[in-house]
Amino acid sequence: MTFLRRSTRTIGACVAGLALLAPVLAISAAPAGAASLPTCTFDHLLAELTNGDAAAGSQYFTIRFTNTGKHSCVVDGHPGVSLVTANHDRVGLTAQRANDSVKTVRLDPGEKADAVLRITNALNYPRSTCRPTDVRAVRVIPPDSTRSFYLKLHTKTCAVHVRTMTINAVRHH
Repeated sequence: MTFLRRSTRTIGACVAGLALLAPVLAISAAPAGAASLPTCTFDHLLAELTNGDAAAGSQYFTIRFTNTGKHSCVVDGHPGVSLVTANHDRVGLTAQRANDSVKTVRLDPGEKADAVLRITNALNYPRSTCRPTDVRAVRVIPPDSTRSFYLKLHTKTCAVHVRTMTINAVRHH
């Protein structure tokens, strides 16, 4: 019985020690120099929509962010994406985050990072379920930001609650 108590205490102490080391281990896994760089802000980014491709009932676009600032910065995560009318009224559901890994991307001045957006064709769904509606732009919120870009895009989406978009995490261009 004494052995079991000592083993339990030893295991508990090891788990506590690992918990204290977790932040140190996480910092060492970040890209060199990324931990000390600021997050890329809306004011230092440019966003554009590129590479429209179609495949099996979906359209694929690349949302490209460019660091227009004078200093290096980092971006990580999934941008927020929604489709809007000509008046910037949101239509349908926002893009669902893809189940992909998030990596910190260092952007030196002029460098680019991409996130792939998949939009399912609204005409794949029954009209009564989807209520296809015209879209005039895509609203993009960079990761860790609250301000948004409106990028011209003419398509259709479902006006009711049918998930038609998936967005991948930002990656180096």
